[in-house]
Amino acid sequence: MRNGTQFTNDGEYGRNRLQGYHGSPAPVFKTKGENIDIKGLRCRESKSSIVNNSNEARFRIGIEIEKTRFHRGAITEYPLFKGFENDSSCGVEAITHVLPLLPKSAWRSKVFNMFHEAEKVIDNQYSPTDFQCGAHVTLSVDGLNGTELMELVRNYAGIILAVFPLRLANQYCANNPRMRTDVDNWTSTRAYSPIRKYCVCKNADFGIEFRLPSAIKSVRAMQLRYELFYELINFAVNHQGKSFGVFLNRVKPIIVRMYEGDADKIAKVMLEAKSFQKFIKTGRVSSDIRPYLEGDLLTHRNRTRRDFESSYDRNCANERGTRFVRGTVE
Repeated sequence: MRNGTQFTNDGEYGRNRLQGYHGSPAPVFKTKGENIDIKGLRCRESKSSIVNNSNEARFRIGIEIEKTRFHRGAITEYPLFKGFENDSSCGVEAITHVLPLLPKSAWRSKVFNMFHEAEKVIDNQYSPTDFQCGAHVTLSVDGLNGTELMELVRNYAGIILAVFPLRLANQYCANNPRMRTDVDNWTSTRAYSPIRKYCVCKNADFGIEFRLPSAIKSVRAMQLRYELFYELINFAVNHQGKSFGVFLNRVKPIIVRMYEGDADKIAKVMLEAKSFQKFIKTGRVSSDIRPYLEGDLLTHRNRTRRDFESSYDRNCANERGTRFVRGTVE
């Protein structure tokens, strides 16, 4: 193909209507690139670290976008989504196909363009969220099972806990915050929540599912999360053994954009990321993260809407999408 891989609708029955929980059609693996897409990968990594011999992306991502309701007319078929479902914890959700997880490139720009096409589903000005909504992120890597990937990712996952710390008070994603793979033997103080399912990061056997991320409010926020999870998986798989400090330097530009250059918020997240990483590794709870891990659950759950908007989800509540120039993202 002259223009490389194209993301299009497939016309599968049911993709354009709201279904019951787990009732939407099966996802499509939209992870194969053409030669021109592979040539368009401009990054510090080798080609073999990004794609396999069949030009399939080695890293894959799927995202569940929970909303209280969808904008009128927003439910239709999109190249991005496998379908739409009712969700008991929030209201409704849109679930993506299996997407390639890529560095900056023309190929990734095509993924981001799908986000823009689905703006009326993703953006809060059309389809709103509240404090109960989340955005589960499923990740998989060619050649690794869920346990293997979890062991690698937990070496750098402190940044994820630092970006979404208030979600640690949510009973549906609070268990096993240290992401231990011997989770069957992990003792939870939250007896009302099954340990293996309602956890920070679920072992899905074929990969892992981060349940911690909060609601996605804009296309820009979704792009930045995609970038953050790419760096997390890339570092965990391709740069094993490098320090958490080196990793933080790699992701800091993303964090700066998430918090729109707010120096105080950026410094707070970077500092808490180090504390959360120490907690994941050793179990030690330092004073700066203690309120998130040992605070009053009801206090967090009863936050007002105003509190939620200002602090619950701190990334890009009002930002809009990026501008495309010559196939790249500015």
